[in-house]
Amino acid sequence: MSVHPNDESLKLFLIEILSSEILETPPGFDEHSNLFDAGLDSLGTMQLLVRIEQRFGIQIPAGKLTKENSSTIQQLTLLIADSAGKEVPLNSIREKVSL
Repeated sequence: MSVHPNDESLKLFLIEILSSEILETPPGFDEHSNLFDAGLDSLGTMQLLVRIEQRFGIQIPAGKLTKENSSTIQQLTLLIADSAGKEVPLNSIREKVSL
């Protein structure tokens, strides 16, 4: 079974990584919140990139993560899906997120 970029479990996984490991997210932080306004900087971007690559076994070139195409969780899901061949294994997401 696989997940598409709009799958809620993928979005929840990314929110969990950002909220618990990288950022101090404000109340109401969700898939449409601007990551850079929430404090994501170059170090946090690299941490996020490493966690995504570890979890999904994909390579996302650092240059692909720009403010224009990765400023929200929604945009990140599209990058992940593109790098993973349009689909991400559901099991790799559910291991981290309680559904």
